[in-house]
Amino acid sequence: MLLARRSLLASAAFAATGSRTPLHLLPTAGPDRLRIKASFAESHARPPVLRAGSRKAAGVATDAARRHFTFDLTGLTPATCYDLEFLDGVTGRAFYGPWPLRTLPH
Repeated sequence: MLLARRSLLASAAFAATGSRTPLHLLPTAGPDRLRIKASFAESHARPPVLRAGSRKAAGVATDAARRHFTFDLTGLTPATCYDLEFLDGVTGRAFYGPWPLRTLPH
């Protein structure tokens, strides 16, 4: 099952309200990798973490205000749907998600 752009946006829209909800999510998928660019309304003292199953990737800030981050999950299985969620960089607790995203086939 392929996830259409419209389905991705609809599934991402269910999140709880509040400043922790991402303003934008820009996903890129490959056979063994998922990259996400995310922007948030408020800055983060420590980078949030993106989790897909047992894999985690700490965000890399792309602005001085620490509101925009990139996440790079590697070593994933091709043609597999992952439930993604953001974790707080301080507490480790989930604050957004899960939402589905599939890696591409080889």
